[in-house]
Amino acid sequence: MGIKIDANELLEILNMTPSEQNIMIAGRHGIGKSQIVTEFYKKKKLQVVAFFLGQMSDPGDLIGLMNKDEKTGHSDFLPPYWWPNDDKPVVLFLDELNRARPEILQSVMDLTLNKTLAGKRLPKGSIVISAVNEGDEYQVTDLDPALVSRFNVYEFMPTVEDWLIWANENNLDKRVINFIQENNHFLDGDTFDNKESFAISTGLEKSPDRRSWEKVSDFIKPIKEIKDIHIKIIAGIVGTSAAINFKKSLDTILKVSAEQILLSFDKYKDNLKDFKLKDFIFIYQ
Repeated sequence: MGIKIDANELLEILNMTPSEQNIMIAGRHGIGKSQIVTEFYKKKKLQVVAFFLGQMSDPGDLIGLMNKDEKTGHSDFLPPYWWPNDDKPVVLFLDELNRARPEILQSVMDLTLNKTLAGKRLPKGSIVISAVNEGDEYQVTDLDPALVSRFNVYEFMPTVEDWLIWANENNLDKRVINFIQENNHFLDGDTFDNKESFAISTGLEKSPDRRSWEKVSDFIKPIKEIKDIHIKIIAGIVGTSAAINFKKSLDTILKVSAEQILLSFDKYKDNLKDFKLKDFIFIYQ
């Protein structure tokens, strides 16, 4: 496996690697690989074309469809829908590379070596980046060493601090940020409980990841009072174990509101005895 890098190091690598060289990012699902790549190049005003190769059944989506040239009588490939007409460089993001069918991987071989597809060369400065899932829980295909050799390979392992900084910058719900700050082992699903009855009865294992906590934030932002039905919905997003512990973290915060402290301090002051600084900060935000 490639060298381990965090989020800041990934940004530096994207910035410093020449466009002639290809990058492969390995890591779990839901840790922000595609999001970081897309946001980085969009800031540079480069078009990012993403392909989920594991879901692609026909190479035509990638390289275009074969067509007969009426003038020459020869067969040729029509440019695919995403092909740049203005000759400006593009970023091809090949997600789920190690889930792709063999015929798809064959097209990628030519792309990574010569920056060409079906005989058509990408505009100068175009960039090829791939992402692969790493771990025993994934059903993946072993990649040809010759293909892997055409990439600079990095194992992406973002830190909890990376996520917390991102979450604050993107205004995620403070209840989610506070929970992960105090329970960072729930960020990437390391504590999934295989004894959950739902998992046993269905064979479906739902565990939290960084993407799912963003979904939780989007869900609860307009909700002031989190009720049991909300926790059940959250459990469907991040799993039962994470949802139960998230509820426990809210119990302390929800013992008293800012309005109750300001309007009836004497009545609710005893509720503040177990509060930590972070609890007061949350109340007044």
